[in-house]
Amino acid sequence: MAKRNYSVDVVLKALDLLETLAGVGRELTLDNLAALVGLSRNRTARLLETLEEKGMVERESYGGFYRLGLTSVELAQRLLHSRSIPARGEGMAGC
Repeated sequence: MAKRNYSVDVVLKALDLLETLAGVGRELTLDNLAALVGLSRNRTARLLETLEEKGMVERESYGGFYRLGLTSVELAQRLLHSRSIPARGEGMAGC
């Protein structure tokens, strides 16, 4: 039996933008992001605007550069906290 694909294209593309911003390690322009994820400038701008509304990305007003937003960082912190990852050196007794 074939596996059904219930993925939503727009969500996948928004995640591509977030992964790209996280992966390059620097701020990017709208045109850079559009080229890297293979979307039109218009579609990329709409997705970024939506992500910006939710705090997932931030845009610098002086140059229009995009970077990950604080909400992205907060989500990562929540994940780490929920997994109870021990701090460096903890749980190493007797080593």
